Amino acid sequence: MRIGLLGCGGIGSMHADNLLSMKRPLAAVMDVDASRAKAMADAHQAKVVPDLPALIQESDALIIATPPFQHADQVVAAAASGRHIFCEKPLCLTLTEADRIGKALAASKGKFMIGYVLRFFPGYRRARQLLADGKLGGLVQCWIRRWHLWKNYFDNAWLGDPAKSGGMTVEFFTHDLDWLVWVGGMPKRVFGWNRKVNPTPESAIEDNIAVTLTFEQGVGMGSASWTSPHGSSSFGILGEKGSAIFSKGGPPSVKYLDGVEEKIELPDEDGYVLEKEEFFRCIEENRNPSLGFEAARRALAVALAAQQSARSGEAVDPTTLK
Repeated sequence: MRIGLLGCGGIGSMHADNLLSMKRPLAAVMDVDASRAKAMADAHQAKVVPDLPALIQESDALIIATPPFQHADQVVAAAASGRHIFCEKPLCLTLTEADRIGKALAASKGKFMIGYVLRFFPGYRRARQLLADGKLGGLVQCWIRRWHLWKNYFDNAWLGDPAKSGGMTVEFFTHDLDWLVWVGGMPKRVFGWNRKVNPTPESAIEDNIAVTLTFEQGVGMGSASWTSPHGSSSFGILGEKGSAIFSKGGPPSVKYLDGVEEKIELPDEDGYVLEKEEFFRCIEENRNPSLGFEAARRALAVALAAQQSARSGEAVDPTTLK
């Protein structure tokens, strides 16, 4: 299978390195920065091509690792060619763009997968499975918190521009929202808050976020920060029968109301590799990825609802957005 890479920046380089470890070498690469494309091609014995049409011609499957504002046109073009597509999150920036992508994908013979990698990391997957298996009982609460200090997040000019990145909620926190929706289902209401703390004028996007999602059963809560001197990461699920807590730097903890504690051993696996293994298996087995267009659109709708709620101060039903 010929694999093409669109975008040779940080996330594109990570995907390329994963492919080498998977013994699935790149066939061709394309980037707006010719020197960056050449360096990538030289490192991976791939061909440099000048534009997306040429990359499509040289590829059976495309990995799209470009900034969010470019995704819509690129995915539509690749879908029209019938190529298989792995697209980094978010799907795009608006639901109008998303629906244009959806029409193109519906008419395509290629497979499509969105890169919500948290679902593939062992802890996030295990926590959700404990709930899905009924071991924790019905959902009461689920939460995720990821705080760290990233002073120069605006070094990529597009990231600090909300018209290009969609802001922190759409570009980054969409990972967290996807996991919460995976656990609890599509929320009936989204209440969001955000704030820009970093005073730099180079960026116009929020850098601190908090949300509450009201599900059919239970609630989901998430928060993220790029300005926290304390790095802190945790997530968990509280059910009617017990709770599971996963924290960075500590062992998973699963306890039940009947007093039983469960020891959890997590495999040492790279979620980024696992997600691409799933993508290629779906192609080879002719089945659709679970993380397809609908999942991508849902996460985008919830992210946009969170931003709208933060502006208005009112809860938003994400299913009403257009």
